[in-house]
Amino acid sequence: MIDSSTLVAAVLDPRTKLTLFATGEESTKAIDAVKNCFAEYHIPQPQSIVNHNNSEVISTREYFHQLKRRRLNNDVASSITRTSPGIYEEFDRYLALPCDDNVAPLLWWKAHFQEFPALGAMARDYLSIQATSVACEQAFSVASNTITRTRNRLHPDTSRALLCSKSWLEKGVGKKEAVS
Repeated sequence: MIDSSTLVAAVLDPRTKLTLFATGEESTKAIDAVKNCFAEYHIPQPQSIVNHNNSEVISTREYFHQLKRRRLNNDVASSITRTSPGIYEEFDRYLALPCDDNVAPLLWWKAHFQEFPALGAMARDYLSIQATSVACEQAFSVASNTITRTRNRLHPDTSRALLCSKSWLEKGVGKKEAVS
């Protein structure tokens, strides 16, 4: 079973979007995962931090007051906007675009951040996470069992040979088939 973070990252990859998921329950589950996270990133009425009259950045104190107000407004509005159908318009526009196979996902989102601000913020958070696998974590666990405090002076080639041998034995590599 794929966790929701992986689903969100897969959908926010402009090279694949929903193409990785079978139509029906799988794609619906992926869309729901994105929508659940989207409500946290969506700002109903964005407030500008730049003073447009004279293009000066507002004072630091006022900046933090606006952030506080925005957060409070978001908390109140999030319960309302989670049920509002219009908040997902940005997500629907993103899904309507064709997949772009020859692009780096983070660069694509940087170029399209103005068009999709909430999704861009989500993509920055979810696509920058380095993926790991259980196999990699298990390899480090096996290594820590092989190279212990009392066995810490093994030559690197010896350590590598021990780790590879253990893995090969578990997988049956080089095992001769019984002749009938």
